[in-house]
Amino acid sequence: MYNGDALTVTFDEKAIGVIPDESALWAGRVFCLPDGSYLQFEMVIGTLVVSRNGEKLRQTEAYGSALGDASAVRLAGRLIRYIGGYTVAEGLIRIWFANGLSGTMVFSLLLGSAFVVLAHFVYKRSASALTAAVACYCLDTVSLILFLMRTTCLALGAIAVHIGLTVPLIMGLIAMGRLNRTISAGHG
Repeated sequence: MYNGDALTVTFDEKAIGVIPDESALWAGRVFCLPDGSYLQFEMVIGTLVVSRNGEKLRQTEAYGSALGDASAVRLAGRLIRYIGGYTVAEGLIRIWFANGLSGTMVFSLLLGSAFVVLAHFVYKRSASALTAAVACYCLDTVSLILFLMRTTCLALGAIAVHIGLTVPLIMGLIAMGRLNRTISAGHG
C-alpha cells in the first residue's frame, strides 16, 4: 500500500518490506518472497516498474497515480515556500529603498510570512493549508491583473509568471484531495 511517504510492500496480506521514500524508490529495491522468488521495485523515467524474478508485472493505477500525487503536493509546497520567501524579500526591499513603511510593504511582509507558514503545513499534508495558500495566491494574481489594468504599464511577464505558478498549485490541490481520499478509504 502507498500512503504518500512510504511504500509498504505486501504479499498475501503480510508486509514483506518498506520503501521509506521516493528517493529510495528511485534507487530501486528488491524484496525476497516466502516462495523464494523476488520482487523488484524501481522508477524508470518517472514510472513505477515492478517485476517478479525479472518479469515485469502489470502496474496498478493506484501506485502510479499516488506517486505522482505525492510529487505534485511536494511541488506545491515548495512553490508556496518560494512565493512566501520572494514576497517577504520584496517587502524588505521596498522598505529599504523607501526609507519607511507603507501599507503595501507591511502587507507584503505579512502575506509572505503567511505563505511560509502555510507551506510548512502543506508539507504535513494539510489540505486546508494548501487550499488557503492557493486561494490567497489566486486572489493576489487577480489583484495584480486588476492593478496593472489601471496603470499604463501592462507587465505581461508578471501576469504570465503568476498564472504559470497558479497551475501547479491547483494541480497540487487536486492531488492532495486524491491522496486524502485514498488514505481515508483505507487504501493507503
